[in-house]
Amino acid sequence: PLTLSAAVASAGCLASRHHLALAETWDADAIFIAAELLEVLAALAFLARTMCMEDRPRDMSAHLVCILLPAQQALSAYYWLEAFPFSEPLVRAGLPFQVLQVGGCVQLGVFLGAAALQFAEVVDGRWRCTGAPCAGEQVPFGEKSEVGTAKTAHADSSHRRKSARRISSPLLVGSVLGPG
Repeated sequence: PLTLSAAVASAGCLASRHHLALAETWDADAIFIAAELLEVLAALAFLARTMCMEDRPRDMSAHLVCILLPAQQALSAYYWLEAFPFSEPLVRAGLPFQVLQVGGCVQLGVFLGAAALQFAEVVDGRWRCTGAPCAGEQVPFGEKSEVGTAKTAHADSSHRRKSARRISSPLLVGSVLGPG
């Protein structure tokens, strides 16, 4: 709650210093810039979520989102960079065009990074644990865990590789460790 409040307050403060002159009142224009800044924070939260996911969803919806978000943001960034040119009469305070342009480009880069992480996991998916549970996974109630047996030795080594991929580049670790 405190971090969220600080993020919203920071976006509001920045928006109050840099806003366009599109509406009749300055606060409506500041809210527009604040909404764009909060979208940048939402993109960063999406990247953090993508980086921290233990297991990637196996359905196509997650992959579709990772394709559509960068495509949508590329259109938005293009709009702020090319289709909506700088005009001095539209500036009420600060540097609103630059805030919108940089924000759009940051969002595009963040969504492309999240897509790269998602698709690196898909390409590297052959190292997923199959069969026996990995170390730290929950075993459904009523089933016996075989942790420590020869059957799970491969699963435990797969889990270590999976943890290493989270720390460093997925493709680099794959080239060093080799196939599973």
